[in-house]
Amino acid sequence: MNEPAFDNARFRQVLGHFPTGVCVVAAMHDGSPVGMAIGSFASVSLDPPLVLVCIEKSAHTLPWIAESGVFAVNVLADDQRELSNRFATASSAAHRSMTSSIRSTAA
Repeated sequence: MNEPAFDNARFRQVLGHFPTGVCVVAAMHDGSPVGMAIGSFASVSLDPPLVLVCIEKSAHTLPWIAESGVFAVNVLADDQRELSNRFATASSAAHRSMTSSIRSTAA
């Protein structure tokens, strides 16, 4: 399987547009997507490309994200408050019910 080429310039551009806000960290667990809202997200390094997310140890979703070994950070737009609220709850049902409501947007 070929990995796509990593674009350092695009990575920098995307992270440069995120001064502060809310993100949804998402991963797959037992074949189902899981996620949680976070407010602590930052760029750490361009080479290698690293980001930092801070998750409370007691968060219900943390074990699922940690077990997956891979996660995605979805930066939410201003008009995605409802989505942010959905993933801010401690309900495991809310976290497991991810659908296409997380959309891909260009930074």
